[in-house]
Amino acid sequence: VYVLPMATPGSGGQDQQRNLQAILRWSLAQQGDGTQPCDPAQMDPERRQWLEGALASVASAGPSETEVLKAALVQLKTHGDSAPDLAGETNTLNEEESDVLDKAFQQIIYLIEDVDHAKDLIPLEGISVITQYLHHSNSGLLQLACEAVATASQNNPACQEAFLPSLPRLLAVVDDSALPDGARVKGLYAVSCLTREYEPGLRELLRSNGLSVLLHCLHSEITKLVIKSLFMLMSYYSSGTAVQLQEQLLEKISVLVSELTSMLKSCQANDVLGHVLSVLSTLVSNHQQAVEECQKPELGLEEVLKEKLQAL
Repeated sequence: VYVLPMATPGSGGQDQQRNLQAILRWSLAQQGDGTQPCDPAQMDPERRQWLEGALASVASAGPSETEVLKAALVQLKTHGDSAPDLAGETNTLNEEESDVLDKAFQQIIYLIEDVDHAKDLIPLEGISVITQYLHHSNSGLLQLACEAVATASQNNPACQEAFLPSLPRLLAVVDDSALPDGARVKGLYAVSCLTREYEPGLRELLRSNGLSVLLHCLHSEITKLVIKSLFMLMSYYSSGTAVQLQEQLLEKISVLVSELTSMLKSCQANDVLGHVLSVLSTLVSNHQQAVEECQKPELGLEEVLKEKLQAL
């Protein structure tokens, strides 16, 4: 017996497609070897009920996913228009309003995991709707806005370009120690999605002093911020980065090597230690300047590495 897939709010066409596929599988299963006719009267009640439900589901088309996305954006925009100063102290939400906006964001994030729906944000004017919440005084909505930017932008050049003007604000979120950990981590996730393997994004990061923000994150007590920053630095300093951007990155290499060495001296967590060593390895494998920095006697890197090896 095939089970009719449960409907997910807003799943629209995907549910119909799954039901059609299930009906096709069921139909093929009834054919046998094709030499004997099929008697409809022999269908058991459970199987008949399933087939009727599947056919009814296919026949009654609900709203398309694009329509659901548009409706969720309208909910966000309606609140945004009624509260011009989103960052103001007076911009408070009651529990019902907060719940509505939270659910709207969750629906949007779920849908834009599909790259085509992420691109739909552009004609639907969803870029401006989402980015206004990057300034919201409600940290929960700020966090969801960061997550939406990240989800839409990941490996999606069209959305990376559209959201790129928000990069300075996202860097400010990451660097704001007064914000909750979750908002800062999602902010860094969005920065990563806007800049990794996207040259215009990395160029904007350098112009916005983003490297200093990442170096500052290395001192954070939030482990996720530390590890993500290390991972991003390793990506930026890899051999695949454009030459003209490498020159700007090299301006910070002395500070970076010093910071990494300092982290090695004090690092106790093995997961962080592994990332620190990976970044150092990437630096010396791709940049002669990094090799020269690591060899400076006053840095004491060789002694630190020997101590770590003995401790393993």
